[in-house]
Amino acid sequence: MRRGMIPKSVAAALVVALASAGACPLHGMGLPQVDIDHLLAAARISNDSIYFTREEPGALMDQGELPMPLPSPLDSIEAIQAPEELPLPEASAATETIEAIGMTEAGGEIQLPPVSLSPLMEEKELARMHESLLPGSYRPNIYDYPYSRTFRCENWHRLWQNTAVLFGGGFVALGVLELLPDDATAWNKAEIHKKPIFQRWWTNVKKGPVWDHDNPIFNYVLHPYGGAAYYMSARSQGFNVLGSFLYSAAISTCFWEYGIEAFMEIPSIQDLFVTPVVGSIVGECFYRVKRHIVENDYTLAGSYFLGRAVCFILDPVNEVADLFRGNPNLHWSRRHNPKPSDPELTVMPMLGPVNGGPEQLWGISLSYNF
Repeated sequence: MRRGMIPKSVAAALVVALASAGACPLHGMGLPQVDIDHLLAAARISNDSIYFTREEPGALMDQGELPMPLPSPLDSIEAIQAPEELPLPEASAATETIEAIGMTEAGGEIQLPPVSLSPLMEEKELARMHESLLPGSYRPNIYDYPYSRTFRCENWHRLWQNTAVLFGGGFVALGVLELLPDDATAWNKAEIHKKPIFQRWWTNVKKGPVWDHDNPIFNYVLHPYGGAAYYMSARSQGFNVLGSFLYSAAISTCFWEYGIEAFMEIPSIQDLFVTPVVGSIVGECFYRVKRHIVENDYTLAGSYFLGRAVCFILDPVNEVADLFRGNPNLHWSRRHNPKPSDPELTVMPMLGPVNGGPEQLWGISLSYNF
């Protein structure tokens, strides 16, 4: 007798596959191709394995073992009866995979349970939905999406333009501060101008930062507002809260405190903290207010002039730059709430049998769409 053995853990899957195919090409196991009826008739399930034998159905599998009764030609694997009750085979890899991903079987069909997306995935799906509702040639910006503190759709090209505007505005601000009296800025201009400009910058950078005694209006009003303006420069160009904060911190620290202002005074401890941190908190409030104004087509309290003026205060860098490069947020409601089509009256002739009978009905059909 010549027989092959396969482990019980894969037996059920193999036998079902063989029964479905109608033949048994067991290559690699030393078994020839046999008819499926003979194969099933000659199969015996033991506690550890399923044995396939080349002997005729009904023959003894081994000395001292019970024979498998010869069944009639089989149509399904359910006709085979094991000689004794056996524990269920171990779950196959496929079953473990199905259970691992939470799939259930009901009514003979595999059904997936509802999938819970992460907040970031939900935001991306929501963003794609909103993009599909906008004109195809229009590039959406942050104001076209629902409010979110984490979603981002950065426009780096416009951000670099904003950065150039900030550099230009910084030098203009330095010139204005030079024109202010000494008691307003706490700068001793006569003493400051005794040193060459780059020498005094290097001296101030090496000494800082220190606790300054500037006018509180500068430290706790103008500096937070400046930080909010830096924040809005990035926020309105698609950066999220974290990205906008980092941009505000970089501009206020590198460009202003250790840059332009260091030509006149030693960097300040208060300014290094207040400008980006408090400025970002104020800036996010500015962003929420500007969203409300933009979604009402730049009108506030029914006034377009008031809406534009407030937006210039809330987001000066973007509003100034948009005067030259174009403002994508104008006519916001036209994109998101398109005007219904003009009323249309349709007249069509009508001719046909009445209730399937021989009589004919004729006339016209009126349709009015509005």
